[in-house]
Amino acid sequence: MACPGAPPFHVRLIEAISSHQIWTKWLYDLWVCATTDTFSVPDSLTVVAGGTPVGTITDLQTLHDGNEYNLPEVSGSPGMDLECDFTGIGSIRGIVLNSRYTGSAVHEVVVRLKNYTGGDDVFIRMASTASDNYRTVLIPDDTNYISDGAAQISFYHAASGTPSHDLYIDYVALLQ
Repeated sequence: MACPGAPPFHVRLIEAISSHQIWTKWLYDLWVCATTDTFSVPDSLTVVAGGTPVGTITDLQTLHDGNEYNLPEVSGSPGMDLECDFTGIGSIRGIVLNSRYTGSAVHEVVVRLKNYTGGDDVFIRMASTASDNYRTVLIPDDTNYISDGAAQISFYHAASGTPSHDLYIDYVALLQ
């Protein structure tokens, strides 16, 4: 029940929010994030280890378009190593991925981001599954993952591979 002569509730709420700068800043920051994120897809692929791929780079550049890039494992170690190279990268807020790995219960594929100060850092571990998994992993600090505008995501299976095991990628991107 409103007090006699008081403005309606929605007017009081707007006045309360606008009188507190923290709410205004939070709403502005939320709007900036929602309107400025961009997705950068890879410019090139390199199969360092793996079987004969089925598909091309364009198959993993559009989400849910019905196309997938397929890379089978090879016997020997590593069983798979696929590098996705990006250019023109100014910042990295995260990794976006829609993929699946069909292997065995004791095999996994890791998704790594190249650390230009030494080594690669694992951000996702993919166990065998029958369906695609859409994942977004946020990166709190991109300092070590960009070198002169270049960045790299790799899909890596360290153990000796089995040629009947496959990686399917529908989409991979860097969230900027």
